[in-house]
Amino acid sequence: MTVLDPKIFTLTTPAISALVAMLIVLYDVFEEGGDQRRTKLKLVLFFASTAITTSSIFIYFYFPYFFRLINGIYMFSIIAMPVFLYAFIFKITGTDKPERFSNLHYLAPTLLAIFLIVVSLFTPVEEQMLTIKGNGAYCGGSRLFFYASNGKMLIRLIFSIVYIVLIFKRLPGYRRYIVHYSSNESKSSLRWVPIYLGAFIATIPIPLLGQFVPRDALVSNGFAFFHIFILILQHSFLTFHVIKGHYILYEDAQPENRQVIPDECLPLDDVNEIKTGDVYKDDELQIQDSQGDDNGISKLSAKKELLTRERFECYIKKKRPYLNSELKITDLVNDLNVNRTYISSFINAEYGLNFSHYINLCRLAEYQRLRACSDYADKSNTELVEMAGFGSYRSYRRMLGMMRKA
Repeated sequence: MTVLDPKIFTLTTPAISALVAMLIVLYDVFEEGGDQRRTKLKLVLFFASTAITTSSIFIYFYFPYFFRLINGIYMFSIIAMPVFLYAFIFKITGTDKPERFSNLHYLAPTLLAIFLIVVSLFTPVEEQMLTIKGNGAYCGGSRLFFYASNGKMLIRLIFSIVYIVLIFKRLPGYRRYIVHYSSNESKSSLRWVPIYLGAFIATIPIPLLGQFVPRDALVSNGFAFFHIFILILQHSFLTFHVIKGHYILYEDAQPENRQVIPDECLPLDDVNEIKTGDVYKDDELQIQDSQGDDNGISKLSAKKELLTRERFECYIKKKRPYLNSELKITDLVNDLNVNRTYISSFINAEYGLNFSHYINLCRLAEYQRLRACSDYADKSNTELVEMAGFGSYRSYRRMLGMMRKA
């Protein structure tokens, strides 16, 4: 080993990157509680397995005798990585559908690691070292140990494909669900997850080349440096979105304090009122609310006394909850004294909209009001959009794009 050996940089940088990401998330865990803490701990396990995997590769090249002792741990960590990632995504894409992440997902990585350990116990040390020092090629000794030890990457490929497919399958159902409970498009869309998965997929092929070319040559060429760059970008990207909280957890919130909304309330002004046929105009787009049957046919008719249209619109006018860019339907539960499922169904029945769509229409109306007001003539469009409750100008533009397609 020399100071200028490029393999040292190639092999240690990913481990350091994963370890730093793990420590950042772990530090953030101590400031959280409840479901947030448990969710982030799942990500800590993912980064821990990544750090173990990448550091084990360094040990493989420079400390092969010690690698023989941790070969089983390496097997578990490299196979369990996509499982830990799926456990995290499974949690942040939870809905009100009763489901629980099964620990059986960890069974296969555990059994494969145990199998390798058992094979190692019955394989002489000299024959194990022939495989470990063989640079990926068979150099004699136990063929069972050779295939068990060198098959990790192919098994990892299978596990990665399976769990990436499972993650992609969860995203559409989550997005359809969350629009009824959150108005924060930047968090509820989870658009960053497919981007991250793309980076995760990009890191799979290069290690697989170690099955066909000498491994010491592989970690010293340009492909290895590209692999390192993708890994660092991947760790940083995932850590950023988790620390910033760009996801919404399912919360089983119920009303705690009863607050009666007064029946007597001044009518909403033309800008803030959300009614059938109200039109909101933008420079490029005219947005009109969709509304169903005016005869009042609704699944909620039997419970109409719980929340009336007049009372709900009075609340929207007085409280203006849509100005909160982080607004979730659970934030309305205590004020309206009904559960979130009822609020979602009420909005859908009365306005023909989901919660997110309804709140963003209120924000569009607020934006028009602010733009028409001379007191805000010195404000930029971006400032007005954020004052109206949108998380960013990009969210505002995306909302307009959705309206254009509708």
